[in-house]
Order: sequence, then C-alpha cells, then structure tokens
Amino acid sequence: AGGTLDDIVTMTVFIKDMQYGTQFTQIRKEFFSRGFPCSALIGIDSLARPEMMVEVQAIAVLDA
Repeated sequence: AGGTLDDIVTMTVFIKDMQYGTQFTQIRKEFFSRGFPCSALIGIDSLARPEMMVEVQAIAVLDA
C-alpha cells in the first residue's frame, strides 16, 4: 500500500492489435513522471474478456 506509478520498475504489456503499439507508448508518457520502467510490449491473439484490448502486468518496489 502507498505505492505510486513512479515505484514501478518493470511492466509487461499484452496488446491484441500491434497496430496500436505506437499509440500505447505515447499514452504511457502521460502516466510516468520520472521516465519509464523497463517494459515489454507483446502482441497476443486474445485476453480473458473479448472486449479487452490491453493487459498490463507491473512490478513495483517500495521502501520497507
């Protein structure tokens, strides 16, 4: 609890249509104030729900 987006150190992004990959990376700039975490953008065929276009898995590190 108490973390922010700035605490994210790595993220994996799963996207159903790679034609939106560039758009996703542009939108990402709006959410990270201190640069970007290490990341991977992976194109996939489907997600858990048909209406979903993107899934983001992120790992953050907080001070103890």
